[in-house]
Amino acid sequence: MKIDAFIFCYNEEKMIRHTLNHYSKFCDKITIMDNFSNDETIAIITNEYQNVNIISFETNNQCREDIQTNLKNTC
Repeated sequence: MKIDAFIFCYNEEKMIRHTLNHYSKFCDKITIMDNFSNDETIAIITNEYQNVNIISFETNNQCREDIQTNLKNTC
């Protein structure tokens, strides 16, 4: 069985290593859906987890359920 993980994040530099280390144990593919983090989240992922895909999306600092729903439906 193949398991793919899709994870939403925004400014998760303190938790992203823990999250990716956990999911890397049993997932075949991990995709991070990043809402334009402005901390070191993306740098950590690109430098330490080359096999993780990153999809960026913008909500202009608003809670946009329509954008998140669209992303969830296209996973």
